[in-house]
Amino acid sequence: MAQRSGVQKIKKEKRDRRAEAAPGLTRRSFLTFLGAGSAALVAGSAGVAISPAGAQEGFSGAASTPYRGDSAGSFGLSFKPIEPTDADELVLPEGFKFDIIRRWGEPVTADRNFGYNNDYVAYFPIDALQGGTSSEDGLLWVNHEYTNPKWVSDYTDPDNATKKTKDQVAKEKAAVGGSVIRVRKEGGTWKFVEDEEHNRRIDATTPMVLTGAAAGSDAVRGATEVIGTLANCSGGVTPWKTVLTCEENFQYYYGESSDDQLDDEALAETDRWLDDPDSAKPPEHYGWVVEIDPFDKNFTPRKHTWLGRLRHENVAIRVSEGGKVVAYTGHDQEDECIYK
Repeated sequence: MAQRSGVQKIKKEKRDRRAEAAPGLTRRSFLTFLGAGSAALVAGSAGVAISPAGAQEGFSGAASTPYRGDSAGSFGLSFKPIEPTDADELVLPEGFKFDIIRRWGEPVTADRNFGYNNDYVAYFPIDALQGGTSSEDGLLWVNHEYTNPKWVSDYTDPDNATKKTKDQVAKEKAAVGGSVIRVRKEGGTWKFVEDEEHNRRIDATTPMVLTGAAAGSDAVRGATEVIGTLANCSGGVTPWKTVLTCEENFQYYYGESSDDQLDDEALAETDRWLDDPDSAKPPEHYGWVVEIDPFDKNFTPRKHTWLGRLRHENVAIRVSEGGKVVAYTGHDQEDECIYK
């Protein structure tokens, strides 16, 4: 999550916060459950560990296993936690190591580079579409949430008051969105794999389509096709092996039409992509959950309006006992909600 202080105008609402906890579900067990249910890519002594119970298993229509409360040893840690430290370095538990696969600015394809400020990462076994579970060869989806203009576009105004050039805006647009990269473990080390079939960049200039009730409506100024994704915070993986990337703090790029979120002064101070009016986009085209198929380079990304427009932090997909796909998504703004 990326937040800037002093620019949000929050509309506060009173809500009834009295809620009964589910029987057998304590705060500790709920937080433990959240940690166990998240998809993780871990480079350890055993290779890649994907979330418990195969969080990315193929979609068969079967219901997801419901949580029934704590059971003895069901969430036992398999590693020794690190001690608190102020060391200016990446500190990992015993038995774990890290490999640098791609840095900002390094090539992803012949003409596109890896983006900036990574956030959500999802791992897909390269043989996933065939039912495989390879833990040593796969595709990574990596979110690139936002830029630091000083480093990305050489915009150095500390007050954010002067206009950006067309070239500066273009550099920042190319640095956000996300990357699909092939990775493989060779000799105990994770490495980047050149793969023309899969490797690609999705950024703030990539053509996309809108799906759902809002597509073509006045709410999106009649659009069914839009340009680009940005402010990509966290996300999720679908049972059918696509990735969902969430647009969170979209209001810092092309503004926001609602006075409930930003006042005019804040708009003038922060929305510097509007400095390139020839390529400016309506703010209503952002703030959605975007679906991308990492296995299909020709797949057009889809912004699903049926999941709502808000500052999406993440999205989790489950299959109900009735066979329906259910999405849970968090609104990452003060005094907001989790939506089902």
